[in-house]
Amino acid sequence: MAGSQDPGIAVQWAGDDGPAPDPPAESKPRLAHRVWVVLTVAEGDEVARLWFLGANPWLDGISPVEANSQGRAQAVLGAAQAMIDDRHAG
Repeated sequence: MAGSQDPGIAVQWAGDDGPAPDPPAESKPRLAHRVWVVLTVAEGDEVARLWFLGANPWLDGISPVEANSQGRAQAVLGAAQAMIDDRHAG
């Protein structure tokens, strides 16, 4: 999700003596966490989990995880708000 080719880099970032992520890589997991919290409060864990992985009409048919990895933060936030507001893409 952070855009790194190394799937274990997040574990290294979490270590006390590990490397620090660059700002764009750090922003993607932070956004995912922010959206996760909002969605789970509004809709519950299972709905939030499905929302993150499913095709989303507000994101041109791709999943929020994929849109986030592409750096489309505002679009992901808008899609999450649409979910909470129960708006449908038209």
